Amino acid sequence: VVAATSARAVNRAIGARCRAAGIPVSVADAADECTFVFPALATAPGLVCGIVSTNNDHAHVARAARAVRSALVTECPQAGTSLQEPARRQTDVPPLAGASAQTDKGPRATAP
Repeated sequence: VVAATSARAVNRAIGARCRAAGIPVSVADAADECTFVFPALATAPGLVCGIVSTNNDHAHVARAARAVRSALVTECPQAGTSLQEPARRQTDVPPLAGASAQTDKGPRATAP
């Protein structure tokens, strides 16, 4: 589960309920409440590299991901421009039961 609403209390409650039920959860606004993290990705033909930190240092992960992508361009030149920073995209997802997918900025869900 990804708890990523604009309300801190809602994210905290979702995280607590998931952890109590043994359900993996990522709480977008509180790294210490997460039971998993999404890795930064670097890809090349036939390869997917995931980069995470052991101490929630997102800036370090971003630097490492750029370095790995650069190395893949050097080592896998046939990859061309497919190794650029991944673009964020919006996708439509159904709302949770009893929840609205509408926010003050309109419907929103992101996928890496």
